[in-house]
Amino acid sequence: MAKNEDRITVLPDRCGRDLLDQVERVRRLHDRDFVDGRGKVYLPYALERKYANENRDFGWQWLFPATGLSVDPRSGERRRHHISEELFSRFFKAATDRVGIV
Repeated sequence: MAKNEDRITVLPDRCGRDLLDQVERVRRLHDRDFVDGRGKVYLPYALERKYANENRDFGWQWLFPATGLSVDPRSGERRRHHISEELFSRFFKAATDRVGIV
């Protein structure tokens, strides 16, 4: 599979509700950001030029967004990015420890 293509994975049924809840939390956060004049994300490659307003679309928002906004070094705009890999790793490790996954 080529790099940067969509991936398919299997999730247990019991994760479905939590995942839908996360999507709703992100939707509310995006709505607030949008009202505040933010709510745009970086689009890869030439998509930003080709689809000028897509960076505001909910479908492009991060599923696990950062709690705060940061300045995008490419554009100079304040945007919400995804949570850092280190933070995600820490939470993931804590969760696996809590449920006893080795």
